[in-house]
Amino acid sequence: MHITRRQFAALAAVVFLPGMARAADQENALFWRAKSPANDHVLFGYVRIRADTFPDIVAEGKRLVDQSKTVLIDVNPSLTLSTTKFRNSDIKPVFTGLTPSDQDEFKTIFSTSPAKGAIEKLSGFEASLLLIGEGQHAFGPDAPSIGLALAKYGVSIGRDVKTLAADGEMQAMQKPLTLETVNSVGPASIAYLLELRRRIGLIGAHFDELYKARKSAEIARLGEEITTKVS
Repeated sequence: MHITRRQFAALAAVVFLPGMARAADQENALFWRAKSPANDHVLFGYVRIRADTFPDIVAEGKRLVDQSKTVLIDVNPSLTLSTTKFRNSDIKPVFTGLTPSDQDEFKTIFSTSPAKGAIEKLSGFEASLLLIGEGQHAFGPDAPSIGLALAKYGVSIGRDVKTLAADGEMQAMQKPLTLETVNSVGPASIAYLLELRRRIGLIGAHFDELYKARKSAEIARLGEEITTKVS
Protein backbone atom coordinates (compact mmCIF):
# COMPACT_ATOMS: atom_id res chain seq x y z
CA MET A 1 0.00 0.00 0.00
CA HIS A 2 1.50 3.32 -1.09
CA ILE A 3 0.80 6.21 1.28
CA THR A 4 1.95 9.72 0.45
CA ARG A 5 2.46 12.66 2.76
CA ARG A 6 -0.41 15.16 1.82
CA GLN A 7 -0.90 15.55 -0.20
CA PHE A 8 -2.42 15.65 2.54
CA ALA A 9 -0.95 10.79 3.75
CA ALA A 10 2.41 9.86 5.21
CA LEU A 11 4.30 7.54 7.48
CA ALA A 12 3.69 9.00 10.93
CA ALA A 13 4.85 6.35 13.33
CA VAL A 14 6.16 2.81 13.43
CA VAL A 15 5.55 0.73 16.54
CA PHE A 16 7.47 -2.46 17.19
CA LEU A 17 5.16 -5.16 18.51
CA PRO A 18 5.35 -8.82 19.47
CA GLY A 19 2.60 -9.48 16.92
CA MET A 20 -0.49 -8.14 15.22
CA ALA A 21 -3.09 -9.45 12.80
CA ARG A 22 -2.69 -8.30 9.20
CA ALA A 23 -5.15 -5.61 8.06
CA ALA A 24 -8.02 -7.36 6.30
CA ASP A 25 -8.33 -4.71 3.60
CA GLN A 26 -5.12 -2.92 2.75
CA GLU A 27 -6.91 -0.36 0.59
CA ASN A 28 -9.18 0.75 3.45
CA ALA A 29 -7.01 0.78 6.54
CA LEU A 30 -4.74 3.06 8.55
CA PHE A 31 -2.54 0.43 10.21
CA TRP A 32 -0.51 -2.18 8.34
CA ARG A 33 1.73 -5.00 9.55
CA ALA A 34 5.24 -5.33 8.12
CA LYS A 35 7.47 -8.19 9.31
CA SER A 36 11.27 -8.15 9.45
CA PRO A 37 13.61 -10.91 10.68
CA ALA A 38 13.96 -9.29 14.10
CA ASN A 39 10.60 -7.63 14.69
CA ASP A 40 7.03 -7.13 13.65
CA HIS A 41 6.29 -3.53 12.68
CA VAL A 42 3.04 -1.63 12.47
CA LEU A 43 2.91 1.23 9.98
CA PHE A 44 0.48 4.02 10.75
CA GLY A 45 -0.57 6.14 7.78
CA TYR A 46 -1.80 9.60 8.62
CA VAL A 47 -2.55 13.04 7.33
CA ARG A 48 -2.39 15.99 9.68
CA ILE A 49 -5.85 15.62 11.09
CA ARG A 50 -7.05 16.71 14.52
CA ALA A 51 -6.96 13.86 17.00
CA ASP A 52 -10.12 14.63 18.97
CA THR A 53 -12.14 14.50 15.75
CA PHE A 54 -11.47 10.76 15.41
CA PRO A 55 -11.48 9.22 18.92
CA ASP A 56 -11.86 5.66 17.59
CA ILE A 57 -8.67 5.92 15.54
CA VAL A 58 -6.80 7.47 18.47
CA ALA A 59 -8.04 4.65 20.74
CA GLU A 60 -6.79 2.03 18.28
CA GLY A 61 -3.45 3.78 18.02
CA LYS A 62 -3.09 3.95 21.80
CA ARG A 63 -3.87 0.24 22.06
CA LEU A 64 -1.03 -0.49 19.63
CA VAL A 65 1.34 1.86 21.45
CA ASP A 66 0.48 0.05 24.69
CA GLN A 67 1.81 -3.15 23.12
CA SER A 68 4.90 -1.51 21.68
CA LYS A 69 8.51 -1.30 22.73
CA THR A 70 9.49 1.68 20.59
CA VAL A 71 7.65 4.42 18.73
CA LEU A 72 9.30 6.10 15.76
CA ILE A 73 7.97 9.39 14.44
CA ASP A 74 9.17 11.12 11.30
CA VAL A 75 10.48 14.38 12.81
CA ASN A 76 10.55 16.26 16.09
CA PRO A 77 7.13 17.98 16.29
CA SER A 78 8.68 20.86 18.25
CA LEU A 79 11.27 21.60 15.56
CA THR A 80 11.04 25.13 14.17
CA LEU A 81 12.24 25.56 10.61
CA SER A 82 13.18 28.83 8.95
CA THR A 83 10.54 31.01 7.32
CA THR A 84 10.67 33.25 4.26
CA LYS A 85 9.08 36.62 3.63
CA PHE A 86 8.35 38.25 0.28
CA ARG A 87 7.36 41.75 -0.71
CA ASN A 88 3.74 41.97 -1.79
CA SER A 89 4.87 43.72 -4.96
CA ASP A 90 6.83 40.61 -5.99
CA ILE A 91 3.89 38.22 -5.65
CA LYS A 92 1.80 37.65 -8.78
CA PRO A 93 -1.97 37.68 -8.14
CA VAL A 94 -3.78 34.77 -9.76
CA PHE A 95 -7.22 36.38 -9.94
CA THR A 96 -6.86 38.20 -13.26
CA GLY A 97 -5.85 35.00 -15.04
CA LEU A 98 -9.07 33.18 -14.15
CA THR A 99 -12.12 33.02 -16.40
CA PRO A 100 -14.99 35.36 -15.48
CA SER A 101 -17.04 32.50 -14.03
CA ASP A 102 -14.10 31.25 -11.98
CA GLN A 103 -13.46 34.80 -10.78
CA ASP A 104 -17.03 35.01 -9.49
CA GLU A 105 -16.71 31.66 -7.72
CA PHE A 106 -13.28 32.66 -6.34
CA LYS A 107 -14.76 35.85 -4.86
CA THR A 108 -17.70 34.01 -3.34
CA ILE A 109 -15.50 31.39 -1.68
CA PHE A 110 -12.99 33.81 -0.20
CA SER A 111 -15.49 36.51 0.79
CA THR A 112 -15.95 34.76 4.15
CA SER A 113 -12.32 33.68 4.61
CA PRO A 114 -9.42 35.40 6.40
CA ALA A 115 -8.31 36.54 2.93
CA LYS A 116 -11.54 38.43 2.23
CA GLY A 117 -9.75 41.79 2.27
CA ALA A 118 -7.19 40.78 -0.36
CA ILE A 119 -9.04 38.42 -2.69
CA GLU A 120 -7.72 39.91 -5.92
CA LYS A 121 -4.17 40.06 -4.55
CA LEU A 122 -3.83 36.40 -3.58
CA SER A 123 -1.09 34.41 -5.26
CA GLY A 124 -1.99 31.02 -6.71
CA PHE A 125 0.14 29.42 -4.01
CA GLU A 126 -1.81 31.10 -1.21
CA ALA A 127 -5.16 30.39 -2.83
CA SER A 128 -4.27 26.72 -3.33
CA LEU A 129 -3.40 26.28 0.35
CA LEU A 130 -6.68 27.87 1.41
CA LEU A 131 -8.73 25.76 -1.01
CA ILE A 132 -7.02 22.49 -0.13
CA GLY A 133 -7.45 23.06 3.61
CA GLU A 134 -11.00 24.42 3.43
CA GLY A 135 -13.36 22.70 5.84
CA GLN A 136 -10.70 20.73 7.69
CA HIS A 137 -10.85 20.77 11.49
CA ALA A 138 -8.17 23.14 12.73
CA PHE A 139 -5.52 21.88 15.13
CA GLY A 140 -3.00 23.52 17.42
CA PRO A 141 -1.17 23.13 20.75
CA ASP A 142 -4.38 22.26 22.61
CA ALA A 143 -5.81 20.19 19.75
CA PRO A 144 -2.90 18.19 18.28
CA SER A 145 -2.86 16.05 15.18
CA ILE A 146 -3.31 12.30 15.54
CA GLY A 147 0.37 11.58 14.98
CA LEU A 148 1.47 14.05 17.66
CA ALA A 149 -1.19 12.85 20.10
CA LEU A 150 0.00 9.24 19.80
CA ALA A 151 3.64 10.27 20.16
CA LYS A 152 2.82 12.21 23.33
CA TYR A 153 0.87 9.23 24.63
CA GLY A 154 3.91 7.03 24.05
CA VAL A 155 6.05 9.41 26.12
CA SER A 156 3.41 9.53 28.88
CA ILE A 157 3.48 5.75 29.39
CA GLY A 158 7.25 5.52 29.25
CA ARG A 159 7.79 4.21 25.74
CA ASP A 160 11.03 4.94 23.92
CA VAL A 161 10.00 7.58 21.36
CA LYS A 162 12.55 8.35 18.66
CA THR A 163 12.64 10.38 15.45
CA LEU A 164 13.63 8.99 12.07
CA ALA A 165 15.44 12.24 11.24
CA ALA A 166 17.50 14.33 13.65
CA ASP A 167 16.78 18.05 13.99
CA GLY A 168 20.05 18.94 12.26
CA GLU A 169 19.28 16.65 9.35
CA MET A 170 15.87 18.23 8.85
CA GLN A 171 17.32 21.74 9.00
CA ALA A 172 20.00 20.79 6.49
CA MET A 173 17.43 19.25 4.12
CA GLN A 174 15.02 22.17 4.29
CA LYS A 175 14.62 23.98 1.02
CA PRO A 176 13.49 27.55 1.68
CA LEU A 177 10.34 28.61 -0.10
CA THR A 178 11.28 30.69 -3.13
CA LEU A 179 9.44 33.44 -4.94
CA GLU A 180 9.55 31.27 -8.06
CA THR A 181 7.65 28.52 -6.22
CA VAL A 182 5.05 30.95 -4.88
CA ASN A 183 4.44 32.38 -8.34
CA SER A 184 4.50 29.02 -10.13
CA VAL A 185 0.94 28.06 -9.09
CA GLY A 186 -1.07 29.65 -11.85
CA PRO A 187 -4.67 30.03 -13.00
CA ALA A 188 -4.85 26.48 -14.42
CA SER A 189 -4.09 25.01 -10.99
CA ILE A 190 -6.73 27.16 -9.30
CA ALA A 191 -9.27 26.31 -12.01
CA TYR A 192 -8.60 22.63 -11.29
CA LEU A 193 -9.12 23.11 -7.53
CA LEU A 194 -12.35 25.01 -8.12
CA GLU A 195 -13.58 22.18 -10.35
CA LEU A 196 -12.52 19.62 -7.74
CA ARG A 197 -14.37 21.59 -5.06
CA ARG A 198 -17.52 21.51 -7.20
CA ARG A 199 -17.08 17.76 -7.61
CA ILE A 200 -16.35 16.67 -4.02
CA GLY A 201 -17.26 19.64 -1.84
CA LEU A 202 -14.87 21.40 0.54
CA ILE A 203 -11.53 19.69 -0.12
CA GLY A 204 -10.20 19.71 3.45
CA ALA A 205 -13.51 18.42 4.79
CA HIS A 206 -13.51 15.69 2.14
CA PHE A 207 -10.08 14.48 3.29
CA ASP A 208 -11.40 14.39 6.87
CA GLU A 209 -14.30 12.20 5.74
CA LEU A 210 -12.01 9.87 3.78
CA TYR A 211 -9.80 9.49 6.85
CA LYS A 212 -12.80 8.83 9.06
CA ALA A 213 -13.85 6.05 6.67
CA ARG A 214 -10.22 4.81 6.56
CA LYS A 215 -10.16 5.05 2.79
CA SER A 216 -6.38 5.20 2.58
CA ALA A 217 -6.14 4.24 -1.08
CA GLU A 218 -8.46 7.10 -2.08
CA ILE A 219 -6.52 9.54 0.13
CA ALA A 220 -3.32 8.54 -1.67
CA ARG A 221 -4.94 8.66 -5.12
CA LEU A 222 -6.53 12.06 -4.60
CA GLY A 223 -3.37 13.41 -2.98
CA GLU A 224 -1.32 12.39 -5.98
CA GLU A 225 -3.87 13.91 -8.35
CA ILE A 226 -3.73 17.23 -6.52
CA THR A 227 0.07 17.19 -6.44
CA THR A 228 0.18 16.58 -10.19
CA LYS A 229 -2.34 19.28 -11.04
CA VAL A 230 -1.25 22.00 -8.60
CA SER A 231 2.24 23.05 -9.62
